[in-house]
Amino acid sequence: MSTVRAPLTTHAKMRRKQMSVTEHQIDLVLSDPDTVYPAKGGATNYQRGHLVVVLSSENAVITILWHRKEGR
Repeated sequence: MSTVRAPLTTHAKMRRKQMSVTEHQIDLVLSDPDTVYPAKGGATNYQRGHLVVVLSSENAVITILWHRKEGR
């Protein structure tokens, strides 16, 4: 499994701190996701367990979210 190092936007850095998520956890989601599905505006959601990382079409992390069981 390779490490994926995508730059984080200012918003993604804020969310990472709010959620107490490490950069290593973000790397794991991007390098070994359970599910990958499209997001709005051409972005892509990478989901692993309860964590979702939204990657822009320019390969920057836009935001980080908790995965909701009720759907996308």
